[in-house]
Amino acid sequence: MNVSAPPNTHDRVASLASARALNYGGAPSHRGIRGRCQEGQGGPEVHRPQIPREDMGGFEIVLLLVVQRCEGDTVVCGQGSDELFYGYHKFRVREPDNRDSLRKLQDSVLPREVKMARMFGKELVTPYLNTEVVEIANSIPKWIHLYAG
Repeated sequence: MNVSAPPNTHDRVASLASARALNYGGAPSHRGIRGRCQEGQGGPEVHRPQIPREDMGGFEIVLLLVVQRCEGDTVVCGQGSDELFYGYHKFRVREPDNRDSLRKLQDSVLPREVKMARMFGKELVTPYLNTEVVEIANSIPKWIHLYAG
């Protein structure tokens, strides 16, 4: 499942290409959630059981949409990829490394997301946060992540 708006975002295009490469084809085996995800702007209705408003960032609303609507019992997500591979602009301009971002993700963000997934009977799988993947990514110098393609 891919959550994106508008229809030709990089994530949606990459998701469809990945589904084709993995022989998942199109609908119904590859579903998308289209629309705006901001409250009060005509986006999909988001049900937030037991999740205080202040504890949910915009990215967690997207995850909530997925765990509410996916049919399986496992959700594989890309959490950690931007932190590990220096995908955020802040790494270019102000943060010397990714340690604080990874710590925040693992200590506060991920536990909330796991709890959210469990409320809908889903297991959240985060392959980028696998210990071996983290070790390999962290063995590569920051400048290579940022400037060597």
